[in-house]
Amino acid sequence: MQAAVHVRIAATIAAFALLAAPLVGCTFPGGGERTQSPAPTVSCPDEQGGSCRGELAPGTYTTIELDPSVTYTVPGEGWTNTEDRAGGFVLLAPGTTAEDLRSGADADLVAIIPDVLPVAGPCDFAPAEGVPATPQAYVDRLSAEPAYAVTPPRPVEVGGLDGLAIDISLRADAAPSCLDDPEWAPVLLGIDEDGTAAATGATPRSLTRFYLLARGDGVLLVEIDATTPGSAIVEDLTAVVEGLEIEPLTPNA
Repeated sequence: MQAAVHVRIAATIAAFALLAAPLVGCTFPGGGERTQSPAPTVSCPDEQGGSCRGELAPGTYTTIELDPSVTYTVPGEGWTNTEDRAGGFVLLAPGTTAEDLRSGADADLVAIIPDVLPVAGPCDFAPAEGVPATPQAYVDRLSAEPAYAVTPPRPVEVGGLDGLAIDISLRADAAPSCLDDPEWAPVLLGIDEDGTAAATGATPRSLTRFYLLARGDGVLLVEIDATTPGSAIVEDLTAVVEGLEIEPLTPNA
């Protein structure tokens, strides 16, 4: 059994992976200058977590390694940043631990992957061929896969980027027999600088919400996972997503 997000796989697919000193006084479109909360002195609890901050006090922070940088607000006590790499960011909600992710348990979290591609299929970690890098094309591809249940897309704007939001799950009655785990299937691949491959996927039981956002020539993913759909934590996770500020592309990016 796997958590929906953040399953690392062997780097057999060239250049694919999943998912700082804070930027003080950074200005983003649509918002004024914001003072960042200082980085805590705790070390990252995950050896693969890059420059993550660990346990966080309530406040506003800016990612360290994630490219593009993202400013986010922690609404209360108990939130933990377990990954901050160029290719991925993970923020755990209260009650979820880094050990939950390592063990494959369900988790309540927000994840960001700057550049994603759909997999070729639920039993194939290779990227799909011939799919344009647009939110609509990704939604069409995922909706056409019988193993996935996908809600109708809705237009969204997150952190200055436009895109589409969907909820996706693995159909319990249509899970392919080729799956090693009948309760988890890969959906999207991300890329990190070291070429480590990773996937984010879907389960038949928890809420997985994808915000597929157009950025330059690619699609940036913001993801919500919640162990109990409809619970209060979904509102907290959604509030974090709605408050994100994403670094804009430079003219030559």
